[in-house]
Amino acid sequence: MARSLLAEQPELRRLPRGQRSAVRRSLVMLAGELKDRDAVVEWLNRGRADLGMERPIDVIRAGRADVVEQLLSDALKGIPS
Repeated sequence: MARSLLAEQPELRRLPRGQRSAVRRSLVMLAGELKDRDAVVEWLNRGRADLGMERPIDVIRAGRADVVEQLLSDALKGIPS
C-alpha cells in the first residue's frame, strides 16, 4: 500500500531523497496499523493536535517528514507525544 500511495501522490514523489525514506517508513507504519488506504489518506490530511493542528501531509511537504515518522514510531511504542 505504501508504494501505491507514493505513486498516487505526486507531491510525495518530488521530495528530497532523505525525505522520501522517512515518508516511505511512515506510510508503512500507517498501512500496518490502519489496513485501509482511505484511512491512511484521511490520517495524512487531518489536523493533528500532536503536530500543533497541522496536517501530517503539510508537515511532510514542509520538509519535516522525520517529525511525522517519529510521531508514528513513538505512538506504536506507546510513547505519548
